[in-house]
Amino acid sequence: MNSFKVFAIFSFCIVSSLFIVSEKSLSKMRSKTQEMPFSIENILPLNYVKDGSYDYTDYVQQALNKYNNITFPGFPILINDKGLYLKSNSKITFMPGSKLILKPTSKSNYSIIQMRNVSDVTLVNPVIIGDRALHQGTEGEWGMGISIYSSSNITITGANVSNCWGDGIYISRVKNSSSSIMVHISNSSLSFNRRDGISIISVDGLLLDSIYSANCNGTLPMSGINFEPESYKDDLLNIEVRNVKTENNPGNGIQIGLKKIYGGSDKKMNIKIINHTDNGSNIGFKVSASISRRVNNESVNGTIIIQNPDWRNNAQSPLQASIYDNQIKLKIISPTIQTSTGKILTESQKKNLLLSKICVNPEANYNLSFK
Repeated sequence: MNSFKVFAIFSFCIVSSLFIVSEKSLSKMRSKTQEMPFSIENILPLNYVKDGSYDYTDYVQQALNKYNNITFPGFPILINDKGLYLKSNSKITFMPGSKLILKPTSKSNYSIIQMRNVSDVTLVNPVIIGDRALHQGTEGEWGMGISIYSSSNITITGANVSNCWGDGIYISRVKNSSSSIMVHISNSSLSFNRRDGISIISVDGLLLDSIYSANCNGTLPMSGINFEPESYKDDLLNIEVRNVKTENNPGNGIQIGLKKIYGGSDKKMNIKIINHTDNGSNIGFKVSASISRRVNNESVNGTIIIQNPDWRNNAQSPLQASIYDNQIKLKIISPTIQTSTGKILTESQKKNLLLSKICVNPEANYNLSFK
């Protein structure tokens, strides 16, 4: 091989290696660029307003479609009833002072933020205000602040959702699809929503931690947190609720209604509630399992554990359990009860009350203990 060929081969190798290094460097740069948060402010039109008076839904949706890491600027943005759809592998952060305000609508069904068939989404400090006060219709109860359908690995922290026509947060599944999986909601406040603070229809893997849900009023069931499967295809599996406070709900602090989960094959369910405090709701905690929808002899098999509840000032009763399926085990551990007159009940008084027909039907598979 002559010296020219050797030089040419050597030069080619050097250039190739430089190209590879260059491509790696560009790839790293692109990766870093993708990780940098994109501010919604950068996609708004010229002379945009900062007082929440102009509808910027389409602009915001463009950013949500294009970028994975997004921040909302520190001023209110008006959104119409089309709502905003989040995509997989995204992180949305609301800066101090930012909020989404729903433009008044007559629609009975909307979601201001919706996750549908997506995965790995994080919402940080979302502030959402519904149109309840200025709603232009009178029908329906399905105007949601945040909706999660058949989605997985969803994290919401620091949410503040208020004044929605329906629920503050709604967790379910798409028809003929699977339940939502691994949803974590923490340090969040739901208030003055017309139906429930949070409604859970179908989920496998849910953690609610440090939630405040209060003043849900307008249409039944008006509960702070409501577990209500709508079909035998729905799931209530691997659920933990801890350090939650519900307050002043005309319905219930926490409600679990299992009537509609019957109608198919046997079901399993498990819910653990630790350190629930309710103050001033009509009923502190309510659970019901009616077998009237059985088609054969199917049962719902599982355990509901309520540990260290603190029920105060409940107009009707601290607890109401109507469980007619003995495969559902209800365990209440170390409850604190304060009457509407401010009296804190002794252990014997709590036993007499909670074991009475006022609170628990005789057929229930029920255990009360004090540690």
